[in-house]
Amino acid sequence: MLKRLRILTILAAVAIPLALSVVPAHAADTDPAVALQNEWESKCADLPYYGAPAVDAPVTQYTCNFTTSDNQIWYMHATRTVNGNQLYEFQLMKGGQCLDLPNGGAEPLGTHLEVYPCASNPAADNQEWYLNYVSNAENGGTGYEVINYKDGLCLDVSGWAGLPGKVSGDNANNLPLTVYPCYNSAWGNNGYDDHLWELMSVYL
Repeated sequence: MLKRLRILTILAAVAIPLALSVVPAHAADTDPAVALQNEWESKCADLPYYGAPAVDAPVTQYTCNFTTSDNQIWYMHATRTVNGNQLYEFQLMKGGQCLDLPNGGAEPLGTHLEVYPCASNPAADNQEWYLNYVSNAENGGTGYEVINYKDGLCLDVSGWAGLPGKVSGDNANNLPLTVYPCYNSAWGNNGYDDHLWELMSVYL
């Protein structure tokens, strides 16, 4: 049985043993396995269908499954530390590809995410991410901003979290995940929109 735990500390020191017969090329036994669950929508970063996805397959949000039968589980592979920030690749358990922006540099806001083979030199690509923990005390929400190192933009669900008294426009399954500026005081969810994520630890 899989267990779900909220991770409330920086994951650089976390080691989760994995009971797998095959481990993707980048993943090590010390790489945490997580599901990325949106704090606003409670849905998970997902790939279409259930098997290993094709190169360039789009990353979307979908109702969380939390089992190995789906493809919502990611290994967090620590790459390097820059300016005090621990950088990670998010490597999909099924197929071993990494959470990726097209091309290799900073991409415009709203760019759709995909999966792509993990770079042999992570510093040369745009597959590295770092975490910023946010305590959104006003409405009880907490979570991590998952920030792309190359462009400084946050992991985002296409659409907008609802403003007070308005219906959310980003709660449907299959909405693309994008990158977008992390915060604006005019946005819903106390300015964080749908940019806060819970890193749900998965024991395999």
